[in-house]
Parts: sequence; C-alpha cells; structure tokens
Amino acid sequence: MGRVVVRIVIRRMIDVVVARFEPDQGMRRVTLCKHSLRAKRGDGTINASVSRIFNRNFEVTSLLVNGGGISYSYDTDGLLTQAGEQTLIRDPINGLLLGTELGSLSTFQNYNDFAEVSNITASYNTSVLYNVVYSHDNLGRITQKMETLGKIRVE
Repeated sequence: MGRVVVRIVIRRMIDVVVARFEPDQGMRRVTLCKHSLRAKRGDGTINASVSRIFNRNFEVTSLLVNGGGISYSYDTDGLLTQAGEQTLIRDPINGLLLGTELGSLSTFQNYNDFAEVSNITASYNTSVLYNVVYSHDNLGRITQKMETLGKIRVE
C-alpha cells in the first residue's frame, strides 16, 4: 500500500503555514516567513542582491538583481504568459505552450494527440533557424529525431 501524505497550506499576510500529515509520523507543522522567501544577499568576491516579489498566489511577479528587474505575468490558470520582454503563447483550451516571441525571434511547437511535442521551430523574422521533428512510439518514447539548422539537416 502506498504512503498517503496530506498537505494543508494556510496563507496569511506574513507567514505561510504548511501542515503535513503522514500516517506513520502524525502531524508536522512548518512555518515559513514570507520575508525569508523574498530576498537573498551575498557578500564576498561577488557582491549581489537578488529579490523576488510575489502576488497573492505566491507566483513570482518580479525578479530583481542588484535593483534591475524582470517582470512576470500569469493567466487566470496560473500559467506563465510573460517573462520580461518574452511572451509565451499558450493553447487556450489545454494550456500547452504553443510558442514564444521575443522581438523578431519566435518559437513554435506542435503536439500529437497525447500532448507529446512533435515539432519545434525557431525563427528570426521569417527565416527558420532551427527545426526538430520527433517521432514517438506507443509508450510515448522518442524513437526518431530529425533536426535542421538553417537549411542543413543534422544527423
């Protein structure tokens, strides 16, 4: 028989309380201060500070390194849709990543009926830089991979 673990998360304004119940060990409670999740500072050869800002769902909305930052956006399902200047395009029905855009650079990916990646293409403007096609067996394992760099097929 498998091990059953029940996890209860209670979010408060300052702390995150995580309670775990394991049948053989009883209830354990761990409290994480939200502030401890927010920032780290290093001193020594490399002096740097890294800070994270979270939204009410504890998703990172900003990552700050030495004061400069990258912002993140999420859809209503909590899936990442923007990371800095890069836009992530998702299927509105199942949330699978369909592609990304960063200026003139874009990627596109296709999936088979089992949500396994079947093709990935990276392009700059209208020129294809990279393309890969995957074939899968009945267990979902990749059985063949055909790559193309520009117009050169890679074996």
